[in-house]
Amino acid sequence: MLLRIDNPASADDLVRFFETHDYVVERRGDTLVHVRPSSALGERADRERVVRDLEAWLAWNPGARAELVD
Repeated sequence: MLLRIDNPASADDLVRFFETHDYVVERRGDTLVHVRPSSALGERADRERVVRDLEAWLAWNPGARAELVD
């Protein structure tokens, strides 16, 4: 799933967060990050997990903005 982050300076932190939460992560430019759970459970469950973990990262990073784009 593709995530867009508004501040390229925060992208490295977002990548580290998802890597430490058992995701396969790939940077795609300055503001795009592709994430995939290492242990896939199915499209719906994986999407719910990504959304939940993204919301957690956003809560820990006040002022950061990121969204799921696919």
